[in-house]
Amino acid sequence: MRIKIRGKGFTVIEMVISTMILCVATLALAGLLITAFRGWSSGTDQEAIAGGTTIAMQKLGMDIRDGVSASTGTVNGVPTLTVTFPATMTDATTHETVYDYSGAGTTTRSYYILNGNLVRSAGGVVSTIGRGVTSATFGASGGSVTITLQTAQQVGTSVRSLQITGQVRLRNFHT
Repeated sequence: MRIKIRGKGFTVIEMVISTMILCVATLALAGLLITAFRGWSSGTDQEAIAGGTTIAMQKLGMDIRDGVSASTGTVNGVPTLTVTFPATMTDATTHETVYDYSGAGTTTRSYYILNGNLVRSAGGVVSTIGRGVTSATFGASGGSVTITLQTAQQVGTSVRSLQITGQVRLRNFHT
């Protein structure tokens, strides 16, 4: 005599094995998502630092490019860039502000780091050009100025830093 067994459903062992496989797959996927999120977060932090440093370099370059001459030095142990600009006058015909190359007068601006910011001092007024700039190195030779800016920013438990170097030609430099 033959006994026919009709299996309907899963055995307990099959259920335990399938549940374990599902748990392992879920843990692997969660680990992958956490790693991807950390990488994305790190990239956006570095991008923010790079953006701020680049903007500071661009602002400084735009500010000094109309200079006649540049010199470097230290004031109270802080590297300083001093740029001399031709005096300005208002054109009687166009009413535009233009440079007066007659040598009637010049103005100077100084650039240095103050309290973690890149600042400009002109006529006794200090204004911020870039925030979070931890150090600056300046070099001046002829009508060319070399600038190196370094920034550092606290990101979570680590400090991210970036250094960029640029060169600016002084438009009004004459030998």
